[in-house]
Formats: sequence, structure tokens, C-alpha cells
Amino acid sequence: MHGRLRGAGAALAFVLAAGTLGSCGGESADVRAVAGGTRAPEKAFAVVKPGANPSEVVLARAVRQQPGGPETLVPARLQRETRAPLAPGAVINVTAPIHLGELGDWLKGVPVSPAEFARLSREADRRLAPMPGRARMFDVWLDERGRVTRMHQIFSP
Repeated sequence: MHGRLRGAGAALAFVLAAGTLGSCGGESADVRAVAGGTRAPEKAFAVVKPGANPSEVVLARAVRQQPGGPETLVPARLQRETRAPLAPGAVINVTAPIHLGELGDWLKGVPVSPAEFARLSREADRRLAPMPGRARMFDVWLDERGRVTRMHQIFSP
């Protein structure tokens, strides 16, 4: 009995040390600290809104929940919203319902500037009063300083 408890305790310690407990069941990864207090670059799944100015976004990390086909993807277990600065040259791709124009590829979307992202998101909020989290799903890449280097909106009708 004691051997099993020690084995379970060691396994739990490994999971906690690896930083995977917070991301079990999804692709949203917790930022893990590395030497010098910086973060390791990472990719996360999140619900994203424009920030107070075009140089930042507000994101809530989430877990992908997809019980069926692509049209069933929804964000689950949303974490607390946090502000994240955009890195210089950040790449942002949006699709419907944020983008209103012609879309040649609904999955790839179209590239927009940070200012366009903020404007288009706010216009979509006015049209859809307000947009649900499902319409704001993004894969987000963060650099070692916690800045957003890339955002790709996930189209899921």
C-alpha cells in the first residue's frame, strides 16, 4: 500500500513539475518559467478580444472541446482574462465573423494589422451584440517575453 502511494505521489510530482496538469484534456498550455525568469515560447488556444489600444489584446486561455466535427468546436474551461502585448510585426489572421469581405479560404482567413483587428472586432461586436466566445477562438503564439507573435482565428460555424 505504501509503495503504491509513494509511486502515485512521485507521478503527481512529475506532472506538476512538467507543468502539464493545467493543460490536461486540451491544447492550451501553461507558460512554464525558464532560467532568468523569462517564459518558454508557446502556442495556446484562447478566446481573444482587442485590448484598450491596438498594441495589445485581451485573451482568456481555454481548452478545445470538440464533441463532433469541426462545426462543434467550442472553448471550454476559460481561464481569467489577461492583457497581452503584441510583438513588433505580429501576424494576425482573421476569418468570419470578424472579417466581412470575401474569403477565399475560410480556414486560412486573411491577414490584418493590429489596428484592423481591433476595428473589425468592435464592428462585429456591434453587429452581433456582443460576439460569443466561440466567434473569438484563436490559436495564439507567444514569445519568451509573453508577447503575441501570431494569432490565427479558428473558423467554426
